Order: sequence, then C-alpha cells, then structure tokens
Amino acid sequence: MTDLSSDPRSGAPEPVALEDQSTDYVEDVEKDAPRLNWKWMLAAGIIYVLGAMAALINPFLASLIAQSLIAAAFLISGGIVMWMAFRNEDGTTGGRLLGGFAGLLTIALAVALWANPLAGLISLTLTVASLLIVIGVARIWIGFRMQNRKGTGWMILAGVLSVGLGVYIFATLPEAAFAVLGLYLAAELLFSGAAYIATALAARTSEKAGGQRG
Repeated sequence: MTDLSSDPRSGAPEPVALEDQSTDYVEDVEKDAPRLNWKWMLAAGIIYVLGAMAALINPFLASLIAQSLIAAAFLISGGIVMWMAFRNEDGTTGGRLLGGFAGLLTIALAVALWANPLAGLISLTLTVASLLIVIGVARIWIGFRMQNRKGTGWMILAGVLSVGLGVYIFATLPEAAFAVLGLYLAAELLFSGAAYIATALAARTSEKAGGQRG
C-alpha cells in the first residue's frame, strides 16, 4: 500500500510506502484465540466410541442405561418446573398450581420408569416408534411439496425409511423394546465420539502448523 505526500521541492505528491499490518493482525488474532485441548477431546471421543461399541454388544443393558438417563432428565426437569412454579410470585394462583402439578407429574414419571424398568422400556420404545412415524410422514410431505428442487428424493427416501423403521418397531414389540433405546444410545455415542475425534485431530494439526510458523 502507498500513501501520497507532497515533495517539498516540486510540490508533486510523492508515494510513500505504508507497512502492511494485515499479517501481524492475523497473527495477533491467532495468538489471542482460545486453544482447544485436543488431547482431552481425543480421549473423550475414544471413550464415546468405546461406549458405543459396548452398547452394540449388549443393547439390552444399554437400553436400561438410556432409560435411567431419561428418567434422571425427567426428574431434574420436573424439579425445575416445580421450583419455578412456586417461585413465580407474580403469577396467578391457578397458574402456579398448574405448573407445580405438571412438575409433580414429570417427577412421578421418572419414579415410575425407575420402579418398573421393563414397562418403562416398552413405553419409551412406543414413543420412539411413534416419533419415527410422525417425522417420516413429515419428511415425505415436505419432499413432495419441494419436488422442483434437487435432492428432495433423498428426503422422501429418509421419510420412507423412518416410517418403515417405526412400523417395524411396532410389529416386533415387546422384543424390540429390549434393544431400540440401546441402539439409539450407541448411535448417539458413536456420532458424538466421531465428532470429538475429528475436532481433536483438526486442532492437533492446527497446533502443529502454528508451532512450525513460530
């Protein structure tokens, strides 16, 4: 980059070079950016993948673990709803009572899942199958509504597969209840682990490249 300053002898503008600070700015930004601890992230990703493999080996045990996690989530959310209902001093009495009752029902659902795990597995599996069918029908409908766009065939295919999987789960109950949640947990752990490992390796590569520049 150049700047124009006047020459005292001729009065004509004289080009003066300006220092390009873009490289220094980028380096400063890179130094100030938070660094990922890729080693811990890689370890977490490996643990997730190992957990996914264990869930695939014993899907029934993984289903029970998944149910316990869902019950714990219901218990925590129910407690939060009840706390918010009774802390809402500006709300109406009816609204506070309704919120407290909703929280109490959520806590009761969590206790019921823990008290009768087999029945809880069947109920949760029915819920998963119903959601798969609803999501599949929605995808098919959206795909047919967007036929003039590219890639809608994949959306329709995904919808058909979701509906088919939901119907298959309904048709194979109660046996399916012993494995479906565990397989879902395995898929979640596998995808999360793969994402962690990929991010860790990318951060490791970036850290090595930064060390070589330094």
